[in-house]
Amino acid sequence: MTGLARTRTRIRIRVGLLLLASVAASAAADPLPARDSADLAEPGHGSIGIVHPLRHAVSERLELEVYPVAFLLAPHVSARLVHRTHAPWRITGVYGLSFPTPAMKLTRTYLFPTDGAPIPWYIVPSLGAIASHGARHVLSLRADLAAGLAIGDGDPEPLDTYAPLELLFAPALFGYRANLGIDYDRALTPWLRARASLDAYLYGDRFAARAAVELDLRLSRRTRLVAGASYWDSDQHAIDADFQRRRSHDLFPLLDVIFAY
Repeated sequence: MTGLARTRTRIRIRVGLLLLASVAASAAADPLPARDSADLAEPGHGSIGIVHPLRHAVSERLELEVYPVAFLLAPHVSARLVHRTHAPWRITGVYGLSFPTPAMKLTRTYLFPTDGAPIPWYIVPSLGAIASHGARHVLSLRADLAAGLAIGDGDPEPLDTYAPLELLFAPALFGYRANLGIDYDRALTPWLRARASLDAYLYGDRFAARAAVELDLRLSRRTRLVAGASYWDSDQHAIDADFQRRRSHDLFPLLDVIFAY
């Protein structure tokens, strides 16, 4: 074995030992909690990820949520307000307000028509709720409705693109977006959780469905790795070889690192 090969072997062994030590330390800590349920963080605490939003608990009953990078392009905020706790089913209301027009104007060359047609200013209020049951194994039911209120002239065309992107602008482009979802988050070990989700979306005359599976792995006391995949069935106005409308089927990877503070 050459000196370079021995060095690489030592590095791999050290990385493996560090990962094992991290997992062992995680197992000794409090069990990894379920994600995105009706439960809030403790006051003054929260979480943030690469894709996961920044959530900060203002009090035992109120948590605020924003996506830091997206906030610069489309100002928004959501308030998660606890309505029922200390019961088999905990219920939290989710109330949001966003202004997607800056993002629509900045991306009109790529996403929206460039024929000079104006893009009105949109205000998008949203209303939803999450009901969760269980502690170690958590079942959550979700529902929300967002409406796009236009101020000024203009009527942008639908994007006819991948469902996750089109759904972001659906309240403005179609007038509303309704969502029903269910999550099952199961603890496999104190440091590993499995999660399955199903969602149905209705916006204008279109319907989209999403199924996702994810694994949450605790990397440290405050950090978790999320990995999985999501499958989308949606209407992107695609046509087949016979010029017949067909639905689109897309598979996307899910990867994130979430830090709790």
